[in-house]
Amino acid sequence: DDDDDDEEEEEEEEEEEPPQLKYNRLVVEPLKDQVNNQETASGMAVCNKFLVLGTHSGKVHVLDNLGHLINSHSIHTATVNEISVDLNGEFIAACGNDGKVSIMGIYDKSVATHNFERPVKSVALEPTYGSNQARPLVAGGMGEVLHYITKSRFLRTTKVETLHQGEGKIYAVQWRKDLIAWANDAGIKIYDTISEQRICRIERPDGSPRPDVFRCDLCFETDDTLIIAWGNWVRICVIRDRDPVERIADPTLPGRRGEITHSFETDFFICGVAPFGANLLLLAYEAPDMVVGAGANAKRKPRPGAANGAAPRPELRIVKRDGQEIACDSLNIKDHHKWFATDYRLEHNRQTRENIYYILSPLEIIIAKPCDDDDYVSWLLKRFRYGEALNCVRTHNCKKPEHSLQAVGEKYLTHLVEVGDYKSASSSFKEILGTNAGLWEKWISILEKAGQ
Repeated sequence: DDDDDDEEEEEEEEEEEPPQLKYNRLVVEPLKDQVNNQETASGMAVCNKFLVLGTHSGKVHVLDNLGHLINSHSIHTATVNEISVDLNGEFIAACGNDGKVSIMGIYDKSVATHNFERPVKSVALEPTYGSNQARPLVAGGMGEVLHYITKSRFLRTTKVETLHQGEGKIYAVQWRKDLIAWANDAGIKIYDTISEQRICRIERPDGSPRPDVFRCDLCFETDDTLIIAWGNWVRICVIRDRDPVERIADPTLPGRRGEITHSFETDFFICGVAPFGANLLLLAYEAPDMVVGAGANAKRKPRPGAANGAAPRPELRIVKRDGQEIACDSLNIKDHHKWFATDYRLEHNRQTRENIYYILSPLEIIIAKPCDDDDYVSWLLKRFRYGEALNCVRTHNCKKPEHSLQAVGEKYLTHLVEVGDYKSASSSFKEILGTNAGLWEKWISILEKAGQ
């Protein structure tokens, strides 16, 4: 019994951790009227100038950063699966279940389409597509071919080549500088467009979920670092120059190679991944009664409250690069009980290191941002931790007027007077009140009324 009491005391003594992320809903015009408009989101891309939203009805909406509609395109007749934007924000590519790949010019209003027989699951524009006269892009899907599409400068014709085939469906593709990464049934491939060689092959782990059940998210953190999240596993691959000794021994080897620097599995399914400083941000989905592992190591992980079969709320988790969890927030998603892991996306501006994250569900977009010094001070004040709030104001760059040294200092003084610590209050006057004669009169009067 004494041990139980000690454990309870320890739990009470544990301090609540301040939040690391703050959230707000983006009011998106195409998704706003759910009574008369049955539009649901299927994909999203973020760039410096605008947001792009794909829908299950086949529309592609271009939005400003506040969610206002700039224009819409109705080229596709079925679900838009993926969207890609070039570095300069001049062109948008989309692919869909109708077998089409479309390329739309933001400024020149041009529209081009490529038709394939099977649903196209992923597309990526060459980053400098707008200034590259060959207009290169890659796309693939249920046809089990990764297509490399270019334009002829002189003949003005389109050339479609096969970059890869023979390993099943293409689920995802990303293009960063001179590297193309894609996912198929066998795993992940990375291709060097300069040497025109595949330089890396990453196998799917034994016992991992079926490749077609969960979306693969490929995220280039830098020009040579790829983060992979698929089902319940994460890999980080860094591209390095190959040792010259290896190439002397075998001249056919590519000049670069991939090295897995981090690898871990999770006890939840991953809807999306993004870099978060030195850590990672994972959009997590704990399926009802999910099975973790395979074979002799397989174990069933029942989720509390899953008996009714309702889908859980997704969670945004901050984890270290070895998978250790730092923080976890349950997200208040509209109609979350209707959605599966593949209905969610975690997007960010893949062209910059801007720390703004977009959680997409079929009916809304939630924006997540790291908490700043003002958020931390507000959090401390709400918990009546005035001394800590004052220390934070002293040492950090708070911008809100209500978080000035004087404003927070007066809250601290009020607290000290209320608890009868007049000595500490009077010793803090000089720092907090400064040369403000009116405030000195106010606080001297307060002390006098308290009999001090």
